[in-house]
Order: sequence, then C-alpha cells, then structure tokens
Amino acid sequence: MAIVSEISSAHASASFDAERSDLAASVERISASAVRWGIYSAVAIVPTLIVSPDVMFGYADVPKVAATRVIAGFVASAAIINIAASMWRSGTVTARLAGSRWLVASVFVFLLANILSTVFSITPSGSLHGAYPGFDGTDLYSLLSYAVIGLAAAAYLRKRRHFMSLFAAIAVAGSLASVYGIFQFAGLDPLDFARFEVNSERVPLTFGNPGFAGSFLAISLFATAGIFLSGIRSSARLNFVIWSMFAVQAFALGAVASRGAWVGVAVGAAAFAALALTSKQRRRAWPKLAWLVAPFAITAIALAAIPSGGGSDQPSERLQSINSGLVSGGLNGRLTTWRASIDLIIERPWLDDGSGGLLRSVFGYGPDTFRYAYQQVAPDEHVARFMPHAHNSVLNTGVELGAFGLIAWLAMSGMVTLFAVRIAIAKDNVSWARVTGATLVAAYIAHSVDQLAAVPRASDTLIMWAIAGGVIALWSYTRRTSSESAGESASAAISNPKLAPIGPALALPLVVAIAAITLAWNVGHVRADIEAASLQNAMFRGASVTDLAANAGESSRNAPDVAYYDTLEAMALDSALAVVSPASPLRGQIASDALEARQDAANGILPGEQFSLARALYTASASQPGLLDDSVAAYERLVALTPNYWAAWLEMAAAYGRAGQIEEGRAALQTAADALRRQPAVTREDPATLQNFEAVHRILGLAPGTLYP
Repeated sequence: MAIVSEISSAHASASFDAERSDLAASVERISASAVRWGIYSAVAIVPTLIVSPDVMFGYADVPKVAATRVIAGFVASAAIINIAASMWRSGTVTARLAGSRWLVASVFVFLLANILSTVFSITPSGSLHGAYPGFDGTDLYSLLSYAVIGLAAAAYLRKRRHFMSLFAAIAVAGSLASVYGIFQFAGLDPLDFARFEVNSERVPLTFGNPGFAGSFLAISLFATAGIFLSGIRSSARLNFVIWSMFAVQAFALGAVASRGAWVGVAVGAAAFAALALTSKQRRRAWPKLAWLVAPFAITAIALAAIPSGGGSDQPSERLQSINSGLVSGGLNGRLTTWRASIDLIIERPWLDDGSGGLLRSVFGYGPDTFRYAYQQVAPDEHVARFMPHAHNSVLNTGVELGAFGLIAWLAMSGMVTLFAVRIAIAKDNVSWARVTGATLVAAYIAHSVDQLAAVPRASDTLIMWAIAGGVIALWSYTRRTSSESAGESASAAISNPKLAPIGPALALPLVVAIAAITLAWNVGHVRADIEAASLQNAMFRGASVTDLAANAGESSRNAPDVAYYDTLEAMALDSALAVVSPASPLRGQIASDALEARQDAANGILPGEQFSLARALYTASASQPGLLDDSVAAYERLVALTPNYWAAWLEMAAAYGRAGQIEEGRAALQTAADALRRQPAVTREDPATLQNFEAVHRILGLAPGTLYP
C-alpha cells in the first residue's frame, strides 16, 4: 500500500507539474505576443494620434507623449509576465540578446548617463518628468519609455515576420498621416490646423508642426521601402499597394517642405541604394529602386504645378532658402542658437554656486534643461525667448548630458549604425536580412542628418528606439541562424528549479507598481498639459478676460511641481490685464494673481522669468510703492544671471532711480551703455532704445545723452 501511495503521489505531482508547465507555456506564449503587439501598436498609434489643435497648439505633443508612456507601461508589464512565466515553467532564464553584448552595453551606458544627469540636474524634477511634461518628451521618464519599446523589440523580434510587421506598422502610420496631409494640402483639413500662424504655410500632417512631420517621414519612407525590396512575392497587387503607400509618403514629404528631412532622406537614400545593391539579388533590386525613385519625380512636378490649398511654400523656394539662410547666418535663428550652445559646452557657466564645475561638465545641466541653460549665454534678443532645444541633437546632448552623455550617445548611435551595416554587407546572411539591415541603416542615417537642424519629438524618437532595438534583434537573429547551421548553441541560459517560484512572486508587485506609476504620474500631468495647451490657444485667439482669468491657474494646480505652468498662468493673466477695463472690479485681483504667478515662476534658474518678474514688480510699484524694493532685488538677481544683457541693466537703473538710489542707478546706466555699444548697429541705433535711454537719464536727473550715446 505504501508503494501504491507513493506511486499515486508521484503521478499526481507529475500531473500537477505538467499542468503547471502547460499553463506557464500558454502564458509565456500569450505574453510574448502581447509584447510584440505592444511594439507594433506604439509605432503605429503614437505618430497617427491626433486631437484638436487646441491641445496640439504649436509645438505641444501632449497626446503622443502620454500614449508613449502608457503603451511602454503595458509592454514592460507584458515582458515581466513573460519572463516570470518562463521561470515558472522550467526555472530557466534565457539571455535573449546573446551575440550583441557590445551593442546592448552601449544602450545601457547611454541610459545610465541620462539617469546620472537627472540626479545631478539643476532641476531634478523637471529632468525626471519634463520641464513642460507634454511638450516634447525629452525627459528621463519619456526616455525610459522609448527604451522599454526599443529593448522589447531587441528581445522579442525573433522571426522574419516580426521584422516585417514592425516595418508594416511604421509604413501604415506613415501612410495614414500622409493621406491626412494630402487633405491638408488641398485645404480640406477637418481640424483646421492652418488657422494657427505657426502652421499656416506648410502642412503638419498629424504632428501639429511640419518639421516634426518631416522627421517622421524620413524614417517611415525607408520602412516602407524595406518591405517593398525585402522579397515579398505573394502578388503583384500587394507590391503595388506597398508602392502606393510609399508614393503617398513621398508626396507628403514634399508637401511638409521640411528642408532638414529632405536632406536627410537624400543622404539616407544614397546609403540605402549602395547597401541594397550589394545584395545577391541586386539585378532584381535595380528595377525596384527605379520604382521608388519615380514618386519623388512625380511629387516635384505635382508640387510645382498644383497650388496648395493650405498655402505651402514651393519646394524650389525652400531649397534655395537653405543656401540663403547659411549665407545670411540665419536659418530661423539656428546659427545663433548653435553658437550659444557651443559656448555652453566649452565655457560651462554655472547655474548654482559654482562649486560643481567638473561635475556639471561631465553630466551636463540635466535632461530637458536646455531652455534654462541657453539663457546664460543667449544673445540679448533671445534672453526672454522660449528656446527648449538647440535644434541640433549633438549640441543639445552635449549641453544637457555633458561629456559622459554625449560620448555615450555618439557611441550608441555609432554602434547601431555599424552593426546594421555589418548585417547589410555580410554575404552569408539571407537576402531579406541584408535588405532589412540596409533599411535600418538608411532610416537611422536619414533621421540623424535631419536632427542636425531639427527638434526630436515623441513620434520619431520612439521609432528610432524601435529601430535600434530592431538592429539588436536582427544581429542576434543572424548570429543565431549562423550558430544553428554550424551546430552550435545560440543562446545562454541560467537553469535552476529554485527559480520557478521566484518569477510569479516578483511579477505581480512589479506589474502593479508599473500600473500605479503610469496612472498616478500621467493622469495629473496629462490634465495639466491639456489645460496648458488650451490656455495657449485661448491667448492666441484672444479669449475673453473672464475665460483667461478663470482658466489661467488650472495647469499649475494640476501639476504644481512644473514651473512652466506658473509662467503660463502669469502670461494668461497678463493678457487678461491688457484688455480688462480700468474700472473693472476684476482688475485688482487679476494683477495680484499675475504677480503671484510671476513670483512662483521666477525660481532663480530661468533668466527670462526673472526679467518678467522684475518688470511686473516695477510696473505694480506705481500703485504699490512697497513693491519697488522687490523689483530692485529681482533686477539684481537678473543681472547676476545675465551680466552682459544691456536691457536688464537699463531697467535696473530706472528701478534704482525711482527707489532713490541715484548713484547705483547711474552706475547701472553706465554698464548698460557699455554693453549696448558692443551690440550691432541695428540695436544701438534703434529709436525705441534711444528713447528708453533718454527716459532713464531723466529719472536719474541726467541730461539726455550724458552716458549714451
């Protein structure tokens, strides 16, 4: 009986283990599919997600940033469940990225650089979730979301159909956005983005800004071309559909009139053609490449002949403006910004007490802090300007992440490109893998060239991380197939039965934590971002005093840790104050609230905010003399941050004069005059500037012209 009992017990245990193994295998299979579909959904949904221009006003990327963070949370949760199921089933943890250690290491070093830069940031909370959270998605939280998608792609794209599905998702997104752009080009935009001045000349597609649309199309075009050239032979009809998707995107690229994207696509196309023609099937590639060139020729002819309903610039004019912009030193102010960025990297003026010199040089000012750092070296006309990015990825990375971050970023970019090129030229790789490698190289190069004069946004940054993950996955795939054909083991694994219960025990709290962070962190900030974008739109269209006063503080109340929302609240209240009747009972309260918002925003980091606060205090002191000393103090903080800014010294001289500090005022006026003499003639001789100097002379009891000119 004892033997029978033991046999029955062993049979029951074996049956339980088999059932557990089957259940775990099902969960493992379903969760892996969920990870992959999460990746496909991210690259398809984020670029095409579009809402009212009231929310996407100007440069606001609110819905796209929020969607990226939410989908990344889902993908991370599914990946954790997948790993836990694998451990539960067999007590085994498999190294999915074996064979690409250096490439994977470069990614993690770059992530480490961002984390350290956030820790040592001049505004850690702003670097963590964004100085303006929904503005562009360059903060650490958004970066980690992109990395989750990229690393998931690296680990879970393991078959040809997985890579083709990734490209198909990008191609579908590009096609849908482009079709919407064609309606915009024809003046049939149902959301009417053209009513905003920033978008009135070119079509923005689903991105709220034409430049962002161009950055995305520079990637999606090559993804579509990769499918077209990858050897799909199922039917001529399917190939024609894919070619049509490519043609629609080519026309949209012309319609957005983004010069950086045009140059990037040209450089990427040259690389793509060179690598694609190294394929064993290069004789078959020539006709297909010719088919891909045709849409660009048709687009050029069509755009030259068809007037845009949205008023788009002609392509020839946009191309000519590149040369004229370089000659004039303009490019919409980019050259000025680049020079200041180089000064920031080389000279490193400190925003703290100066004790962290070496630390700041190594780790930079922190993610998403360019808008703060830039104003330390900005030319006079840019001090109060909102400049969130350097319009050059290399310079922007050097300013925000310092030497460590810049080197890590360049190393990661170089490694991704190098490994993709190696995939494309390896003669023992199958043809589709080589073409896919060429596609990844071209997309990466095109976007990198575009970003030499552009601003990264949620859509294109997300897809670039997915492409980087695709390179890692494809490299692992080619190494795995080579090893298997040679009879070698293709992956490393840690196997221990004791690991089986650990997976489920860790998975549940981790998934709950991710869900809690995703919901808690995003809900308040998304509401605040939407309110901020709507408030910007309200100011743009001249909303009523009541609306501005009532809605000005919604963003800062929903996200009190974001200083920019205090600035926006003050701007809205200033707009209301400018139109409210002097006799209105609301005027006093609006003025008081605006001043309080200015004081909240002026946190000692952003000179533009100090300037606005000092001016607001100076103006308010006319009716409240007790604020004059506060105004003088604000100006003193301002000139400490921008010692060469002549307008700050001039206004401080006036404040000194009204406060009865005549000698200090005259000294400040002398400094303003000396600083102004170093400015271009157009600034020195401006009539308004001369009138302002005369007014300050009178306040200080000096005859006009005593100190300037």
